[in-house]
Amino acid sequence: MTSLNAFIIIRFMEPLHFIEFDPARNFLRISVCGDRSPEASAALVADMYKAAERFKTRSFLIDLRAARYNGPATELVARFSTMANGSRRCRLAFLVHSPNDPAGVLLNHANRAAWHDTLLTANLQTAETFLANRQTPRDRLPLPASRTTRMEIPLNL
Repeated sequence: MTSLNAFIIIRFMEPLHFIEFDPARNFLRISVCGDRSPEASAALVADMYKAAERFKTRSFLIDLRAARYNGPATELVARFSTMANGSRRCRLAFLVHSPNDPAGVLLNHANRAAWHDTLLTANLQTAETFLANRQTPRDRLPLPASRTTRMEIPLNL
C-alpha cells in the first residue's frame, strides 16, 4: 500500500495564488500565478501569515514559475524581505525558472543584500531539502495518526 503525501488546500483566490500545507514536512507551499500587482502581493503575504499562524510553521516554499511581472516586482520582493528579516523571521525557499528570469534577478539581489534563511533555486527537490534540513524538532508538527486527505480549510476561524 502506498502512503499518501497529501496537501491541505487552504485558499484559492482567483488565478492569483494558492497556499497548501504539507503536514508531513511542515511547510507551506505557495504557488503564485498570473499578473502581480501591489494589491495582489499584499493579499498573498497576508494569506501566508494567516496560514503560518493556523498551521504553526515558519517555512515557506514559494513557487514563482507561473507568475508574470508586467511591471516592477519590487513590491513583492519588499514584502518577502519583511518576512525574511522581520520579527516573525521565516525560512523562504523560492522556486523560479532560473536565476536570470525577472523574479530570480530581483530575489537574488535582495537575498544577497540582507536576507537570512532563504534559498533561490530552479529545483523543487533542492528547495524541499533546504526547508527540511533547516527545521528544528520544535518547528515540526507531529505526523497525523491517520492518512491526510485533501480537504478545504476556512481561513476565517
